[in-house]
Amino acid sequence: MRLIGSDDEQLFHTVTIAARLGKANRIVDRLAAAYDENWEDPETGFRYALALIAVLQVSSDDLAKHAGYTQSMEALDDVLASSPDHWLARYCRA
Repeated sequence: MRLIGSDDEQLFHTVTIAARLGKANRIVDRLAAAYDENWEDPETGFRYALALIAVLQVSSDDLAKHAGYTQSMEALDDVLASSPDHWLARYCRA
């Protein structure tokens, strides 16, 4: 079973603060590029989805929220397809 690690907490916290400052795009774009290259890796997909969820918490733009939600659900689906026992991805998906 995969536990929540300090890396998860740091990523979520960093992206949340960056999103509040309007600077999260660079982080999310870098995670998206890594996800596009290696979408089969559950950890790469989960980091990308977690960053998108952090941005969703801060965003006030409904269109951006919808797009971020859709992208995060797709990434979490990929995570669960390659690692069905990834309980944190399953929890985030629910």
